[in-house]
Amino acid sequence: MYMNTARVALTFAGCFLGAGYVSGQELWQFFCSFGTFGFFGMIIAMLLVFLFGVLLLRLASISKIAQCDKLIIRADNKFLRAFIGVAETFFLVGISVIMTAGVGALFRQTLGLSEYLTGGLFALLLFFLSLGGHQRMVSVFSMTVPFLIVFTLVVAVVSVSKFGFPDISAMNASSASGENPLLSSWWISAVTFVCYNLFSSVQILAPVGVMVDSKKRVWLGVFFGTFVLFVIACSIFLSMASLPASSKAPLPMLFVASELSQVLGVIYSVLLFFGMLGTGLSCLVAVTHFIAEKTKIEKAKLPITLVLSGFIYFGSLFGFGDLIGVVYPLCGYLGVLAIAALCEHYFHIRKTAYKNKQDDK
Repeated sequence: MYMNTARVALTFAGCFLGAGYVSGQELWQFFCSFGTFGFFGMIIAMLLVFLFGVLLLRLASISKIAQCDKLIIRADNKFLRAFIGVAETFFLVGISVIMTAGVGALFRQTLGLSEYLTGGLFALLLFFLSLGGHQRMVSVFSMTVPFLIVFTLVVAVVSVSKFGFPDISAMNASSASGENPLLSSWWISAVTFVCYNLFSSVQILAPVGVMVDSKKRVWLGVFFGTFVLFVIACSIFLSMASLPASSKAPLPMLFVASELSQVLGVIYSVLLFFGMLGTGLSCLVAVTHFIAEKTKIEKAKLPITLVLSGFIYFGSLFGFGDLIGVVYPLCGYLGVLAIAALCEHYFHIRKTAYKNKQDDK
């Protein structure tokens, strides 16, 4: 499949735009609850996402390695590669669990439906869509991300026009800032945000990087993808700051949209659902592809996907907010080591290429 700049950008952004991000729950816990410092932390985080995102896709493009364990661990160390593979699988499945829990919270908050029913139906939908592989994943991102951009901007503009421009510095006065021991300060939150997002995206983005043979498309794709993330994050930041009571809701941005207009609430709930679908699908596709590659049994994809879908459903019953507050930070701390290893692999390849070029002269 040909990956142009737009597809790279939308796929890169789509890896982040799940239930946690688009609903505002993730951004609240990591940034908004720290007020002004949280906003600066968000800017720093986006810059790091761009830099390490380019490094990740360029490494996959140059090395033609599509498996996360081999991409992260350059040396042929079976123990470390197995550890990375298991950890990546655990966190990708964990994110799919969070997306499914988010769907349950969405339909409970909007229609009063049982999360047991809606979560089960969503897990079943993920199962069938994931059979289409990476092409289906890219198609879902290409359709949903543009709508998410536009609508979060609309909600931000309407909320500011109705409630006035918020005082961001006062946001953490009534928040639970620092209450989560895993996110005790704004700078730890910023670093953790970058590391968990990139670490959990390695297996999703590595096959994409292999398909992109142009350095320019990688840089432009990741730049526009990061810009999309920043615009949406700022929109969510302003919307929640305009209506601080939204932080108490399981899906804060849905609360804001519903308070502004019933129509906006309905539209946002639909877009939120598709945001969750895109991220949940990408994680399930990535895990299935990784396990099938390791087992070298193509027919194993169907039973693997079925078992994972069942696990995703039962895991989602633990609750949306609680899962975000535990799974994401833990993934972030491990992601620090993974990003360091990716950097080592990238610079080793560049050094080797430069040395070979000098030897040929």
